Amino acid sequence: MDLRLIGGLYTHGHFDHIGGAFPGSSGPPVQGAAQLQDLPLYLGTNDIEAATLQTKLDASRWHPLKEGDTLPLLGDRVQIWVLDTPGHTLGGVTFWVQGDLEDACGEGLLLTGDTLFLTNVGRTDLPGGDMRTLERSLARLSGAADRAQILPGHSYDAPPKRQDLAVVRKTNAAMKAAVARYSSGLSPLPWLRSKDEL
Repeated sequence: MDLRLIGGLYTHGHFDHIGGAFPGSSGPPVQGAAQLQDLPLYLGTNDIEAATLQTKLDASRWHPLKEGDTLPLLGDRVQIWVLDTPGHTLGGVTFWVQGDLEDACGEGLLLTGDTLFLTNVGRTDLPGGDMRTLERSLARLSGAADRAQILPGHSYDAPPKRQDLAVVRKTNAAMKAAVARYSSGLSPLPWLRSKDEL
């Protein structure tokens, strides 16, 4: 397989995902975004400040993302949609990848970072974290297609490493509680809205 790296998609700005070091840490920095030299780096707008502190990269290196953005990185046959999913961090995003991969990947891939794990969710006790905000993000994510594959940023769960959203909705207690609490009044997912609403 002839693969080449074309950029960095980051679901949030924590050092264990983007590289660098947690401010005040005495340990060596984690490799990540800083090693991607001239490649584009994509991150939610509200996490760029934290990313610059941790990676020491200038803010201009980051392409800020917001709800409804689409990234044409993989050509016309595959779309990458951006969904704002704050709560674990201020600028957390989820990437929904859909297109010519539906046969192997259900109804697309949801790259959820630390917003949603298969049986749990990311912590909210770090700066920028807020459980109520995370619950609203989880309730919105629950509106995605049943067969969308959840690919979390960590796999603390026993195999499988990915799962259909329909299964996660039934087995993830945090997502079930979020859906019960916020079953109405949330804005629809961007791919379910008309372009005029974005």
